[in-house]
Amino acid sequence: MSLLRQITSRLYAKSPKRLQYAITEGKRSLRRLTVEPRLIREAQARIARQKEALAGRESLSVVFLAVYDSMWKYDALFAAMRQHPRIRPTLVVCPADNLPVDEREALLQKTLSHFRSKGFDPVSACQADGEIRDIRTDFAPDFIFYTTPYDIQLPPALRQRAFPDVLSCYALYGYPLEEYPDWYDLLFHNLLSYYFLVSEEDLRIYSRLSRLRGSNGVVSGAPLFDAFRQAMDRQDRLEDDGLPLVIIAPHHSIEPWGYSLSNFLDYADAFLQLAQQYEGRLRFAFKPHPILKTKLYNLDSWGRERTDRYYQAWNEMPHTELSEGAYIELFCRSAALVHDCSAFTVEYQITGRPALFMRKNGRLPHGLNRAAQEAFALHTLADSVSDIDAFLQGIASHRPDPLAERRQAFIHDYLLPADGRTASATIIETLLSHCSPSRE
Repeated sequence: MSLLRQITSRLYAKSPKRLQYAITEGKRSLRRLTVEPRLIREAQARIARQKEALAGRESLSVVFLAVYDSMWKYDALFAAMRQHPRIRPTLVVCPADNLPVDEREALLQKTLSHFRSKGFDPVSACQADGEIRDIRTDFAPDFIFYTTPYDIQLPPALRQRAFPDVLSCYALYGYPLEEYPDWYDLLFHNLLSYYFLVSEEDLRIYSRLSRLRGSNGVVSGAPLFDAFRQAMDRQDRLEDDGLPLVIIAPHHSIEPWGYSLSNFLDYADAFLQLAQQYEGRLRFAFKPHPILKTKLYNLDSWGRERTDRYYQAWNEMPHTELSEGAYIELFCRSAALVHDCSAFTVEYQITGRPALFMRKNGRLPHGLNRAAQEAFALHTLADSVSDIDAFLQGIASHRPDPLAERRQAFIHDYLLPADGRTASATIIETLLSHCSPSRE
């Protein structure tokens, strides 16, 4: 590393967080103008050749890279690929490069355990000596599926640009609320072989905002909603004691700058007080964004001890639970959601059940797309603890949902493929379209 780079790196590390954010955004904008256009052109030419090379293949090797089980949205797709005679899927669980070293191993083992419980036979990305395994040598992937567009979570050896010779794919991690370039036009999106989108509305926005004009976009529906539809038939919204379950799901964006949605710092104590107030009438599940805990650990006013004590409180009360992992089953057995998570704004609508959104400073995100506008119209909006309390009173009293029919219309219009097929079937068909027909 050059002396100048060492000096600037040290100055950056000592700068206030707000200044670090501004520096990072400035560098990103400069890179977008100078470096990324060439990378995108080269990648698209390379992808065309790689797709042609699949002609005549009878089967495909597909690798999925997972970090957090709670951010994994591919249950139904991975299960469908395991059943398909022409696809060899492998699930590789990766260490979280964005976490402190002491937290990586615990998360890795937790995620491996979660997928083993599902019978997915996951493999660790880490070898016995701690080094990252060679994905090419071990699995010879034709396609790699990424869980989120933020591959900074992954070790450098597993990030998208480390595999220029492998076709990369991604299905929406969370349904974007805004027509905002970062949700559709990161370098990551433009280097993809396929970006699998939920609806024609998504494709319209992607075609307008992306530098590729949406040429790698495919409307498939969301594999996540495939899994929800399967799970909804197996779950009941009442707990064993007959009480409705309410999920409290705060976002991680507690910073006062950038994309800040979270009200957690303002409402943290109130969440516990409301849970105590409704004991005997409601049950509660605390479902924080997985990154929130790490941010609270690093916050002077919270720190590790206070954060762990707070999280543990949700485990210790007799009518509450702490949910830090996958959430499909949790959603399906819930009666309502209280949240400020952008992705849940649309995702929870698949349940057809009431939801409350906690506004930050009395405002919703700017530039909402059509699906988000309708999803928010299906929410109760809260600007205070008393607003949340009034919503909970309605759930505890089992009041009829006046928006029930409108929720079902939203599911039909925005969440499920118009052709009635599953997202998983469309994605598999798209991958196999480059190969020869099956001889079976």
